[in-house]
Amino acid sequence: MEPQLTDVAPTDLAFRKVEPDDDLSNLDFTQEDNTDEAGLVEFITREALDYQNERLGITYVFFYRLSPIAFVTLSMADIPVKEMTQDEKVDAAEQLREYSCLLVGRLGVDKTFRERHVGSYICDWVTEKARRLSEDVGCRYIVARAVKESVGFYSKCRFQCNMEHLGKPRVWMYKRLI
Repeated sequence: MEPQLTDVAPTDLAFRKVEPDDDLSNLDFTQEDNTDEAGLVEFITREALDYQNERLGITYVFFYRLSPIAFVTLSMADIPVKEMTQDEKVDAAEQLREYSCLLVGRLGVDKTFRERHVGSYICDWVTEKARRLSEDVGCRYIVARAVKESVGFYSKCRFQCNMEHLGKPRVWMYKRLI
């Protein structure tokens, strides 16, 4: 019998931007079959700092009891209107082909912390960050280009997608802020 996992309380988590001295090499973002379709291991160990230095995306590392357990990379983006359901289209802006948004470029939770609500907490944290941002710049949605293994997770976090696009390798998923 497998041990029962307990949820990680948000108050037990700390976060900050990734730093050059962070050792993130022990994090395991692979799926149950040991694949990493989203390339999370490669990204966090080799690319995240370069993205951050070039302002392509800012990566936040989440810590549990001083140990890194998860990360999220955020950047500005836009989502093509054609990727959204009809009810999401804004009549007052029908000439627009894209809507401004905050992009969850990458989100990874170490294998040993999955199913403990860490990813959900990160999505809530991103939502609040996007709401604050939308007070100062146009930002109507949070979006992610989800690989098929992540669609269920993002759905649980109240993201939605245009069902017509579910067969694609990556699916635009979005969460409305207002």
